[in-house]
Amino acid sequence: MSLFCLVHGSTQNASGWARLVPELQKRGHRVVSPDLLADEPEASASRYAQAIAEAMRGSTEAPVVVGHSVSGIFLPLLPAYCAVSRMVFLAAFVPEIGKSPMEQLEANPEMFWRDWIGKDPTKNDAVAVQYLFHDCDPT
Repeated sequence: MSLFCLVHGSTQNASGWARLVPELQKRGHRVVSPDLLADEPEASASRYAQAIAEAMRGSTEAPVVVGHSVSGIFLPLLPAYCAVSRMVFLAAFVPEIGKSPMEQLEANPEMFWRDWIGKDPTKNDAVAVQYLFHDCDPT
């Protein structure tokens, strides 16, 4: 079976994978789901990749890494810190080689809802439903 590393997006934490983890485990897979660097707001993308790799320390198996949302930025950086068997971009930001995320956003403003800027879905359930979970079952 495989090792999966599930990497949450911004304004979220590892609990967002709570329904998926047991399903993978029932199928015999091992799962690592690190909480990202909430205590390091100025951390670089490389530092995030390093933290993700640290969560898999001790594993001899190259994981399938699943990045959600903004964590897609970190996936291509992971091979500098650990072996990776596959990268899955789940509704994730796909980096363009040679451009920073801000350059990509400026060139393609439709990739992000501008009216979401400044709203915190971790502090307002209505904002979370409107922008993140609009297509999800409310349970």
